[in-house]
Amino acid sequence: MLNRHHQPLLAGALAVVGGIASQWLVDASPRVMWMLSWLPWLLLPVAWLDSRVYRLNKNSLMVLICLLSYGVIQLRLQAPLSNPDIELQYWVLGIVTPLLLFLADLWPESERFRFSHGAALLAVIVGGLEWGVIVHGEPLHLWLNQWVTVIGGYPQPWVLTLWTALLLGLSMLLHYRRRQGGDSLILPSLVAVLFSLACFDVPAMSATIYTALGGVCLFLLAQHSYNLAFCDQLTQVRNRRSLEASLQRMGQRGIVAMMDIDHFKAFNDRFGHDVGDDVLRLVAQQLETVGHGGKVFRYGGEEFTIIFRSLNRHACIEALEEVRQSIAQYPFMIRGQEEGSPQRITLSIGMAQWRQGAETSEQVIKRADEALYQAKQSGRNCIRVDQPPKRPQRRRAA
Repeated sequence: MLNRHHQPLLAGALAVVGGIASQWLVDASPRVMWMLSWLPWLLLPVAWLDSRVYRLNKNSLMVLICLLSYGVIQLRLQAPLSNPDIELQYWVLGIVTPLLLFLADLWPESERFRFSHGAALLAVIVGGLEWGVIVHGEPLHLWLNQWVTVIGGYPQPWVLTLWTALLLGLSMLLHYRRRQGGDSLILPSLVAVLFSLACFDVPAMSATIYTALGGVCLFLLAQHSYNLAFCDQLTQVRNRRSLEASLQRMGQRGIVAMMDIDHFKAFNDRFGHDVGDDVLRLVAQQLETVGHGGKVFRYGGEEFTIIFRSLNRHACIEALEEVRQSIAQYPFMIRGQEEGSPQRITLSIGMAQWRQGAETSEQVIKRADEALYQAKQSGRNCIRVDQPPKRPQRRRAA
């Protein structure tokens, strides 16, 4: 799954595209510029439809804001900024668009948040701004000029660029503090707005940066669909479908370990399902540190699976033993009971290896399960291993 470090990387890649485009577009042909001007009209609506399909309300609202912003640039701002009406619309675009994206990201993703609510609020804001520009355009322009004179004159584009950069920094700070996943669109969207304002005088810059933004949105949505299919949403590790696909790719070569949280049902009944979910997340997090190239999967319930491509049984047992001890020694505190004694969480582990012949992955998992049962019968919090595969005997020469 995309983690919280990936979204800043994608935003940085978008910034690199903007920096390269500012030099490349100077010599680009009119046909290329015409094609770039139409690509955002294709990519952004597709990204919006995908966001609606996956019910990503915040993302779909951000894509809609970016699409409206690009529409204003293409349909209303294709004229010199010396025109007072164009300058006023440029100011409104530069102030309002980053602010709307920032507020959309702050809106909590919950059942109460619906796209229709956000879209209705957005329509009211845009309609009010349009009405203000049409009816009170001249007084607003005079007020902006007086305000700009105080800060040194000539507002475009550094003041709006600084405003967008400030919101970008705040969004990145909130992104890391909330420890959210990497499938949000706030950072790439603000970077696209930043370059469209900072390089407003570069031909086709807005078309290029919004085209790149559409590609980033589609990539994040494709990754989101992959996560839904192959990642466990509670523990954020690979799920059983991903396990089956990985076992097929191994080609009857490797080691499988099945593990189960000891006394998990009693623990769950005593402290509640919320605490049980915390235990599952903790165990998954600790299992992700397993060495020797092991991959962690949630098999179901409180059961996890680790597969190794290695045939070194001793190294795999050592890696499993290290992670078993790290979980057993972890001081797990119950939420709301921090003053009490920490709870001890342990694992029972069974390990099996592919044998010679046409043995299926189901048979290997079954033997690992049998070894896990032996670990349970042996007092739990231990590892049991099936018998190693027998080497074929060589015939002696006569």
